Amino acid sequence: MHEDDLFTAPQLASLCGVELKTIHNWIAKGMIRHFRSPGRHIRIRRVDLIEFMERFGYPIPEELQMNSEKPTLAIIDSDSNNLTSFRKTLSRKFEVRGFNDLYSALLALGAEPPSAIVINASMDGVDWSRIIGNIRNIPSMNRIPVILYSEDHAMRDPVLKAGATDFFVLDDMKKVKGMLEGSLLASA
Repeated sequence: MHEDDLFTAPQLASLCGVELKTIHNWIAKGMIRHFRSPGRHIRIRRVDLIEFMERFGYPIPEELQMNSEKPTLAIIDSDSNNLTSFRKTLSRKFEVRGFNDLYSALLALGAEPPSAIVINASMDGVDWSRIIGNIRNIPSMNRIPVILYSEDHAMRDPVLKAGATDFFVLDDMKKVKGMLEGSLLASA
């Protein structure tokens, strides 16, 4: 993430035409996603700022729209061949971050949330309702799409019931690319 993709509370106050105290109240009420720098200063990601302004009807300045970054996909799969295929297929439209371990990926993603999380549902011994529930309990990740995939069609209903945003069968990477681009670029 680039420094110019982060905004301070005073910058948000200026963009919205409100007092700084109002921004602090909105943050305290959980109305805008943010994080704190190591020095405990409030920082707001560009995508969260735009989402907030759209949700509450503030006009979005042109300079915010022009410099939008590629959406970030976090792909979690223990099969390195699948990770390579995703990178080759999706890297023109997305920043692809690959992880081969579910638990270490979720720890890393909590600190810097992606636009979406895409996970191989075929991993053994995983309680998907618990994993997806834990993702939804992390404030910075509770609205992020969690998309699972497998080569097994039978996985669809259990992972959707567990709370996944979507499911696809990993059989045609072009079809997968189209599905991801359609759903994620439309919401970016």
